[in-house]
Amino acid sequence: MRKMPDHQPGGHRHETHRFAQERRAENRQPHQAIRQFRQARRRGAAGKPGGEAPLADRREQRRQDQARGLVPFACKLNVDLLAQLRALSLARDTDLNELVADLLTKGLAQP
Repeated sequence: MRKMPDHQPGGHRHETHRFAQERRAENRQPHQAIRQFRQARRRGAAGKPGGEAPLADRREQRRQDQARGLVPFACKLNVDLLAQLRALSLARDTDLNELVADLLTKGLAQP
């Protein structure tokens, strides 16, 4: 088997190295964007869901919820149904969790 030289005549090795550097820089850009997004989400912003409650407050909120018998429950809903729930929540000036609990309680109470 014939061994290939370390570099090609005419400076191809330098061009390949430069291309590799550019490619690494391009690959770094999405990762930097993701990193910045995650940092911003951790810091939070005023009025945003992650921004008002630090980790200790969220833990305390979980303890309070458990003491009241509340359990986290996630489900997938149609976008239109969710829009109706949010609109009804705003109209009644109540929390979305309270609204869903009220609707489920009334719906299950019917024969």
